[in-house]
Amino acid sequence: MTCTCPTCGQPLPPAQLVLDKESRVLASEHHQIRLEGQQLKLLIALVRGAPRVVAHDQIIMTIWDDDEPEHPENTIKVLVHRLRPKLKPFGLAIRNTSGLGYALEGPTITLGELKEFTRRRAA
Repeated sequence: MTCTCPTCGQPLPPAQLVLDKESRVLASEHHQIRLEGQQLKLLIALVRGAPRVVAHDQIIMTIWDDDEPEHPENTIKVLVHRLRPKLKPFGLAIRNTSGLGYALEGPTITLGELKEFTRRRAA
């Protein structure tokens, strides 16, 4: 999936993305968003599993550990639905593989610290 400029519609080069778990920020050269709680945990699970499909059970364990809600599959659907539009500006998409789980598609996300990412960009 390629990212396009929202102004002119031209394709943008693949951006380097970093997800800082401590500050809960997903950042590229052009965009930055803050993720909260379960959305952050879902994205971390998908990043760790990328490009493979991450099974529903693995997502449930990552988000809730042993304290899962009554209907976790429905809650995951809602989380994915709310996370997709936030990831779109980064050229990222979440693909559902029916009965199996979800996969993250698009540029690679590095789990790291924003200050390291900023330092590398400046160099």
